Amino acid sequence: MKLFQLEDPILGKVVVAAAGVRVVSPLRPDDVLKVVKGKGGIICQIFDYLAVASWRHLLHASILALKALREGRMLARDLGIEILLYVAGERQIREAISKVGIKEDSRGIVILYFARDREEAERLFDEVVKELGGLLDDSLIEISEDKMEELKRRFSICEEELKASVAEGEDELKALIKCVLSRVAEIDIKKEA
Repeated sequence: MKLFQLEDPILGKVVVAAAGVRVVSPLRPDDVLKVVKGKGGIICQIFDYLAVASWRHLLHASILALKALREGRMLARDLGIEILLYVAGERQIREAISKVGIKEDSRGIVILYFARDREEAERLFDEVVKELGGLLDDSLIEISEDKMEELKRRFSICEEELKASVAEGEDELKALIKCVLSRVAEIDIKKEA
């Protein structure tokens, strides 16, 4: 589990917590969301692990969604949905769900909570994992070779863009994270257009 403390003028101090959950048998997306939301937390959202480039991806999207909330520029009426839009790099909820939402056959889920403190975040994940019958697996919120082609497809990242993003001494996986983060940041540009 990755934990980050943020301070927001509207929400106050919040802990952004992200973790991967590997499930034994596929679960319906609505059932997973019901369990995750039912546990509490300030904000929660779920994602297909194959659509999450890294914990940086989730943190960047969360920070930008909070900024949109502060500035009165949210596309959605709900901060959880706004985070979904930023993670997907999309303006439309339907496209965002299609791009980064969990599928009927998903075996790996990434859960994001905004909690009041570390203890609440840990409690939320303990309860969710137990109820879903899964296992915490933080490798699901990290970049990997296994995710590379899927991330390139979902975020429309071509080989030329990826190669151009590789800095000296850096591998393609780190460059792919940068490309995905740029898609997340593009939402602000699209909002102003």
